[in-house]
Amino acid sequence: MTERRVHVDYMARVEGEGALTLTVEDDRVTEARLEIFEPPRFFEALLHGRDWSEAPDITARICGICPVAYQMSAVHALERAAGVRVAPGIAALRRLFYCGEWIESHALHIFLLHAPDFLGLDDAFALAQAHRDVVEAGLAIKKAGNDLVALLGGREIHPINVRLGGFHRVPTRAELQTRAEPLARALDAMDGVIDWLAGLAFPDATFDYEFVALRNGTRYPMNSGRIVSTGGLDIDADAFERHIVERQKPPSTALYASLASGGTYCVGPMARFNLNRDCLTERARSAAARAGIAAGCRNPFQSILVRGVEIVLALEEALRLIEAYEPPEPTPPPTPRPAVGCAATEAPRGLLYHRYEVDDQGRIASARIVPPTAQNQQVIEADLRAVAERSLDLSDSALQWRCEQTIRNYDPCISCAAHFLTLTVQRRGTGPGQCARGHQTMTGANDDDKSARTGATDATKTGAGRAPICPMAGGVARGVTGTGTAPPAARAVATLGADTGRPQGGHRAAVIGIGNRYRGDDGVGPAAIDRLRREGIDAYTWILAASDPGRLIDAWQGASRVVLIDAAAPAGQPGHLHRLAPGNAAPQPGRPASSHGLDLSQAWALAHSLGQCPAHVVLFAIEGAHFGHGKGLSPSVRASLPSLVAAVRAVLADPAAID
Repeated sequence: MTERRVHVDYMARVEGEGALTLTVEDDRVTEARLEIFEPPRFFEALLHGRDWSEAPDITARICGICPVAYQMSAVHALERAAGVRVAPGIAALRRLFYCGEWIESHALHIFLLHAPDFLGLDDAFALAQAHRDVVEAGLAIKKAGNDLVALLGGREIHPINVRLGGFHRVPTRAELQTRAEPLARALDAMDGVIDWLAGLAFPDATFDYEFVALRNGTRYPMNSGRIVSTGGLDIDADAFERHIVERQKPPSTALYASLASGGTYCVGPMARFNLNRDCLTERARSAAARAGIAAGCRNPFQSILVRGVEIVLALEEALRLIEAYEPPEPTPPPTPRPAVGCAATEAPRGLLYHRYEVDDQGRIASARIVPPTAQNQQVIEADLRAVAERSLDLSDSALQWRCEQTIRNYDPCISCAAHFLTLTVQRRGTGPGQCARGHQTMTGANDDDKSARTGATDATKTGAGRAPICPMAGGVARGVTGTGTAPPAARAVATLGADTGRPQGGHRAAVIGIGNRYRGDDGVGPAAIDRLRREGIDAYTWILAASDPGRLIDAWQGASRVVLIDAAAPAGQPGHLHRLAPGNAAPQPGRPASSHGLDLSQAWALAHSLGQCPAHVVLFAIEGAHFGHGKGLSPSVRASLPSLVAAVRAVLADPAAID
């Protein structure tokens, strides 16, 4: 018997942390298991006893990529509990809100996470070098979605403008019209993107899924519809828990969902598409035809095509809704009553179910949330088993690549890292890629393996395997190569919140404060910006969170001089100010590109690949003392703010000082 065992000790963000185990005996895969071992996040318990008005803001914190989905499922469920049906104008505005999220989430997945797999490229940086025009288009498309979410939600990450019965504030027609032109440009750009995606080489892997999605029979589903399946399921959200069951599989802490009959099912873009093709918009229907999936799609590797089609649909829908928009009349919040309310909406990654029980005071007595990842986990394992069995002739590194690609077919929260597998392969006997000792530790596929699997030519592999250049000198700032490494809290906070301005007129300097004011000393960047504004310095733009490289790159557009302000990891001198001059340094080793927290060096590397780096840049970094939850700087960091502001002012006053 020949045994090959693939064990992945760490897998980046499977809506948590997890591992992958793949066991092959002879020509049969005997085990394909995803293990989720991050401690439960207890959002359901956190909601217990809270006022129902808090649910939209609390649930928005569950995911930094699709907070709108969690907010929408929450408000719909609680409004059903109250017996409230919102006015058509509010319903239309919520659909528009959802369009923005679909656009930015799908664009993130396509252009930064998934497309490199099909070209034999290591990551988005290599993709930007080989296909700069595609990545530039992708970032512009994503920005159009982000800007729409920011307008309707108050901010683009973890929005704060949603309430039961409507919105805290609705935009004016003029405000909404400002989003139309970027969305129209994005829609036109998608024509070329669809053609480019259709030219990718896809593994032959067609499976007989039972697809489950919403359907309302009139419009492609986002906020509303009955839960239907290709196997005949047709239920209201109230019946979800009678037909869908969850169970835990030790040692994983995740819950696996399945049909009550015991069968697995698939949610997400492919499910929506196959159950609602007749509801596609005109240009989305044309895009599906050009992509070759007009008759349906059951190849999970082609889900990237479906996401492209859904971007086209969301852009069309957004433009339609903006054109027809009239600000709805204010509506009072609903009156609580003892009841249970259930709702399901379509998150970018699939069906998202919420159930709430509330009392007569509007207190939440119980909550249940079933995310798309839990519903897809079993089908992902089934895909891994089937794909691996079809790929046993591949070398270990090639098999690793194919397993990564299979998981990434489903969901950016599963595969935030561009490449996340570190494999230990153990065998007995002989087999492809076996070493003399019978085991190998693999960290990546080589270029020859990638070419064999993807059909990538030398031209498509331009830049693959080379670390992008990041013109930042060594130091201890978060995300910059140096002797210090930021603590986990400091690295994670970049997902929370964004506030972006743009330089006006002839302003040629940009001061960008990076960080989150609600995570202790990570808020030093925003705090410095606050002080600069109070002192009347307006020749700058700033952003609150740099997790999105498109936002960082956009912030310094048109600026010849850029000053970056960030928190630095503790290195023994809290409050110490570091000035890092431009140089040549690679991104921090061991930090894969992540959709939740692209660090500063990675954002700069992407800008370098796109040729969008400023001519002159300096980074000021203050060593922090703590990066835990809570607003407020530590005394040592707060005491250093005057020195930091003075240093920034000196750079702005003397252009030569930045060189």
